[in-house]
Amino acid sequence: DDDGASTATNTAKDASMFGNNGKDEGPFIYHTRSGRLHSAFIWDRDYMNVFQRILLLVQTSFLFICTTTMVSFTLRETQEKMLEFTQELNRRVQGREPVQKLVSSHLLQNLVFCPI
Repeated sequence: DDDGASTATNTAKDASMFGNNGKDEGPFIYHTRSGRLHSAFIWDRDYMNVFQRILLLVQTSFLFICTTTMVSFTLRETQEKMLEFTQELNRRVQGREPVQKLVSSHLLQNLVFCPI
């Protein structure tokens, strides 16, 4: 070969002679100039590693967005309910009306309110 690389595949037994400690990593390519044996699947593993990292990033981003959206919704709804309760309580206290029914209904609504 003029380019110095042989495309002949070797067995794992041959790989142990070149320092791979007998690990069966699939087909090998022997580089005649350097005398080194390389796995034929090295590029496939690198692409899979990149793909797995991208997939992990997408999954993490999805979970982060879903969680922050649910928390934001819960806080908005809670704030809105508390403002309505405060305004109604203020109106009833200034008008000297009973607040027992308002407080009990507010407590029941909060027990039922489950946004998630």
